[in-house]
Amino acid sequence: MPPERLIRKIGPGDFRIIGNEFFHHFVTKGGLRPDAHVLDVGCGCGRMAIPLTRYLTSGSYEGFDASRVLVAWCQDNITPNYPNFRFQHVDVLNQAYNSSGKIRPSELRFPYGDGSFDFVFLCSVFTHMLALDLEHYISEITRVLKDEGTSFITFFLLNAESEQLLTEKRSSEKFLQVS
Repeated sequence: MPPERLIRKIGPGDFRIIGNEFFHHFVTKGGLRPDAHVLDVGCGCGRMAIPLTRYLTSGSYEGFDASRVLVAWCQDNITPNYPNFRFQHVDVLNQAYNSSGKIRPSELRFPYGDGSFDFVFLCSVFTHMLALDLEHYISEITRVLKDEGTSFITFFLLNAESEQLLTEKRSSEKFLQVS
């Protein structure tokens, strides 16, 4: 388990429970197989990777993130025990995780070859992105995903209902307004 100071950087909720819940969805809803080649975009400090270590027995996992410190923890604590799990830092600009990043999200080329993965997932990464950046990430996901591959993406939807809940302070989520 990562230290609490790193867990706090990736958001609220129980680290283990959320990781296990997503693992269950990856398998039951996404059809993830133990021999899959998996890409985790925005891997953080391994919340999704850790439950996958006991499942991807003949597959592989690649994760990347804008936070150097979160990636370093994964490299030091997960990869030595699971060499089929690799993590890398990408120097992409992100106000919350890498404010001095050199690469704009709309210009990031995922550091993998075309058609490399059976399963690509992003957990709430799109929640923090603007439309142009999101469109570019979708094109990169399409590029690195095998023809018969699966993409599993979660995000919060801002619509009339969610805006009303936010206005009435009845939402379970808190969002910062960007102008």
